[in-house]
Amino acid sequence: EHRVLVLMPTELDATRTAAMLAEAGVIAEICADLDSLCSEMSRGAGAVLLTDGPVLGDRAGLLADAVRNQAPWSSIPILVIVHERAADLIHRGASDAARNMTFIERPVRTRSLISMVGYALATRRHQYEIRDAIERREKELADADRRKDEFLATLAHELRNPLAPIRTGIELLTLAPTPEVAKRTVGVMNRQVTHMVRLIDDLLDVSRITRGKLVLKREKITLASTVEAAIEASRSRINASGHELTTSFEDDGAVLDADATRMAQIVSNLLLKGVDPEKILCIT
Repeated sequence: EHRVLVLMPTELDATRTAAMLAEAGVIAEICADLDSLCSEMSRGAGAVLLTDGPVLGDRAGLLADAVRNQAPWSSIPILVIVHERAADLIHRGASDAARNMTFIERPVRTRSLISMVGYALATRRHQYEIRDAIERREKELADADRRKDEFLATLAHELRNPLAPIRTGIELLTLAPTPEVAKRTVGVMNRQVTHMVRLIDDLLDVSRITRGKLVLKREKITLASTVEAAIEASRSRINASGHELTTSFEDDGAVLDADATRMAQIVSNLLLKGVDPEKILCIT
């Protein structure tokens, strides 16, 4: 990407030019003709250095095609050593390649030529920085899109968990239960509605989705309440699958500094991952 493609009238001129550039710390690649130079341009180069002869004789438009085939971010510098009036002839040809050209009139001093090559390479390095920035941004956008898809897929799954106990609760309330059962049922439904509101808040916060960040609302909660919330959210789907769910743990008052909704999600997901027609689910 940092080499200079060199095309001179004779092999001796090309060799001397390449040696001069090498002394200045510039990598030079000698090209035998315009066709090979354009082929090398497609592989990548920092700059092109040639004389006006091949440019004026390019009836097939090889150089213009090579410039047009560059990536959108690319504008490879082309340094053309010209005789008097040759620059005007090239411009009148209206070649697309002329936009990338810098004309150096003969005679040219070695120091001036090396300076102009160095400036061309610096310009090319800036283009590479733009290319890298574009690629990084494209990757960031692709990652954000992937995270959004993953988040929405997970959220769609998570939203089904609180819906099941809410629906079950509504069906139970229509049967005119006892006040005690109704109170317990409403409590379950309220907790699940709160859970759903939190999930919907996540869905609406698009900026957090694309950044891949999750906000934790930490509070003091008990382990028992976490398990109970998870069971409430999962029981309907577990029962619908024909499973038996048993619990055998004591509420020892263990307190967690955690996000109640996230913890319930984790335990609920563990329960539902264990769903298998041949298994009995047991929490200990």
